[in-house]
Parts: sequence; structure tokens; C-alpha cells
Amino acid sequence: MSWLRACHKRVHETKGWSPGGFALRAGAILVLYLVAHVAGLRECTSFLSGTMPLGSFGQYLNGFLGIAYVLVYIGAVIVAPILIVAAGVFFLLQRWVMRRRQEAASP
Repeated sequence: MSWLRACHKRVHETKGWSPGGFALRAGAILVLYLVAHVAGLRECTSFLSGTMPLGSFGQYLNGFLGIAYVLVYIGAVIVAPILIVAAGVFFLLQRWVMRRRQEAASP
């Protein structure tokens, strides 16, 4: 339980526009994708090929879950890697700027 509280505290302390914030968002997207994939929502994307389950409720539910899976998949394949690369570049730029400031202030 204390591990969960420590993670919760760290999430709330992380600033949104920081390398940690970008990495945290990428991790959240990947966890959502993992949950959707393990839940078997991949089969709900059958509407992409034009096949739908029988029954009106099944069609709407299957369509909704399929769209949700596609959005999470796009997030995991496109958005999360961009956020991870952005976090790395942002981190390196921060270190470079801090080093330049220290060099300018030290003479």
C-alpha cells in the first residue's frame, strides 16, 4: 500500500511540461493499451472490415469498444513513442542549459 501511495504522490508532484511528465503520460498510454489488449478488445475492431455482431446492442457496444481500442492503439503506436523521444530531448536540453548557466556564472 505504501508503494501505491508513493507512486500517487510522485505523479501529483510531477509537472506536466517536464521530461517526467512526458514520460508519465507515455507510460499511462501504454498501460491503457496493455489493459485494452489483455481485455480482448482487439476482436471488437471487426467493424473495420464490415462485419458486425448480431443484435442492436451488440453492434453499438462492439462499435464503441472497437473505436476505443483503435484510439488507444494509435496512442500507443504513435503518441507514446513521440512523448518518450520528446522527454529524452527535453531532459538533454535541460542539462545542457543548466551546464551553460553554471559555466557562465563560475568565472
